[in-house]
Amino acid sequence: MIPLTRTRSYSTPDFTKASFRTHLNYIRCLEKLFANYDNTMQTAIILIITILSNALANVFIKLGTQKLPALDAHNIWKIVGNGWIMLGALLFVMNFPLYNIVLQRMKLSIAFPLITSSAFAVALLVSVFVFHESLRAPHYAGFALLVAALWLLAR
Repeated sequence: MIPLTRTRSYSTPDFTKASFRTHLNYIRCLEKLFANYDNTMQTAIILIITILSNALANVFIKLGTQKLPALDAHNIWKIVGNGWIMLGALLFVMNFPLYNIVLQRMKLSIAFPLITSSAFAVALLVSVFVFHESLRAPHYAGFALLVAALWLLAR
């Protein structure tokens, strides 16, 4: 006969520890992947991947929101379940450990503006070529200033 009571107690999972272990394993995999490169090259590659994943996450979310209904309680699952939005969210989640690695290797005052402004530049170019958004003179001037700012940060 099978007893109806549990003889063993189960604790609830600690999602904080599990999440931390997952990110730590992801970071270790990335470090193994780039082990053949020197530290500067590793940082540059990770920085480029971080910038592209940040920009592409925004582009995918934009693709997902183009034909969605208005945001309300009835449509929330249609919005959350959209494949493009899920892909964008996945890129943001995968970007987090990469961003941590970059911040370990670079100064925050350099890394943050470099990543955000570069991602903005990539998103601007994608918006012109994919979404056919038009740019006016102030946009071109802002893009030129952005490139100049990135050049100054890189020095």
